[in-house]
Amino acid sequence: MTKIKILDMMYSKEGKQGVDMKTKGVTNLGKKLRKIRIDNDEISSDMACKLEISVSYLSAIENGKRNIPKDLAEKLFKIYQLSDNDKEKILQAISIYSGEMRIRLDSLNEKQQKLSLLYAREISKLSDRQIEKITGYLNGKE
Repeated sequence: MTKIKILDMMYSKEGKQGVDMKTKGVTNLGKKLRKIRIDNDEISSDMACKLEISVSYLSAIENGKRNIPKDLAEKLFKIYQLSDNDKEKILQAISIYSGEMRIRLDSLNEKQQKLSLLYAREISKLSDRQIEKITGYLNGKE
């Protein structure tokens, strides 16, 4: 097996490291990380040191070429004073980047759990109109 094939396996959906990030360009998450650095008058090495990762790994995350450490959001939120809105945007960016979304069901009541599971099963079957209607309702516009 070639070195390239092994690396492909390490960073593919089948590999233990998670989603294949090699083909992604500059990511929304990367933009958010860079904004945090700018807002805190930092350079890449400052943020990388605080997050306990190498500068090259941070750069690779920003450019969609490496997987996100599981504790990245937790560390960001602990280190940087971010608004709840910024935290939510970062969590969304991480979900999009990684290709998955996680919902903590243990913090929801039974009806909320059932709705979450129904959503997960049925979302791909909804039309654009249905999605717009549900989104409007959830955003308080209907």
